[in-house]
Amino acid sequence: MHHITAEMPDSFNLVLMGDTHEGAAAQHRSGLLETIAYIHDTPNTFGAHLGDWLEAITVDDKRYTVEETTEPIPLMQAYGAADAFRPIKDKMLAALWGNHEKTLQKYGNLVQHVICRELGIPYGGYLAKVELRHKGRQMFRLLLWHGSGSLTSKAKDPEQRRANKLAALKLKLYPLAADCAVMAMGHIHRLLTAAPSRELYLYTGGQGKVKQAYTDKSVRQVGEYLNPHQRWYCSTGSFLRGYVDGIDTYASVKGYPPVELGYCLLRVEDTKIVGLDEVVV
Repeated sequence: MHHITAEMPDSFNLVLMGDTHEGAAAQHRSGLLETIAYIHDTPNTFGAHLGDWLEAITVDDKRYTVEETTEPIPLMQAYGAADAFRPIKDKMLAALWGNHEKTLQKYGNLVQHVICRELGIPYGGYLAKVELRHKGRQMFRLLLWHGSGSLTSKAKDPEQRRANKLAALKLKLYPLAADCAVMAMGHIHRLLTAAPSRELYLYTGGQGKVKQAYTDKSVRQVGEYLNPHQRWYCSTGSFLRGYVDGIDTYASVKGYPPVELGYCLLRVEDTKIVGLDEVVV
């Protein structure tokens, strides 16, 4: 696990994004550039990339096809990704690497040794804990993980499928850290968010009378343990289209269902988390 600390304003937006797959013909380039422009142009807006910056499939890999690739050399993909993110290099809090880059680790770490060095972005490895501070005082921590595996559900109802996937997402993330108010992963190319649960509870108030109240979304970063049901969770989506005219993409060959492309937007006001949105681009 890597540890990163960042000094932040008391109110800000944080774009949690990843799986941009530089060099892939199916990359949603216009959406990626739109997101970079949003971070660049919007005051107090920052970003973190959760890995799979690159397609990183070499010409001698059995997965390689000419039609799915715009740049076949992973090193050049890394420089291309660095060029794309250069306008917001000072607003990026962390850069993780993903399973695509990891397959080429015998040649070096293209995220750490090229992208992070080119842009000066803090390197977060595959799993990073990021502590956000304001005027030297801790606000809250984030757990950023590139991720692994998948989220599946065979439920017939779409709302139940989504609920099942959110439950599976929480089960994947919450054991990885007890002290993080926000837990995010990439890899699965799904846009999913879950706010802290609002639950009714009873307690004994003054004069021994039973009272009721609700848990809320005002997660307070106190101590070393946060109730798993009182954290924010997300899967950060992707910028890789599954279906492209004239191309037999990996998703179309496997028959994967379509997915929304985009990122998650964490909104903080007066040092408190007020929202975690799914943004489709």
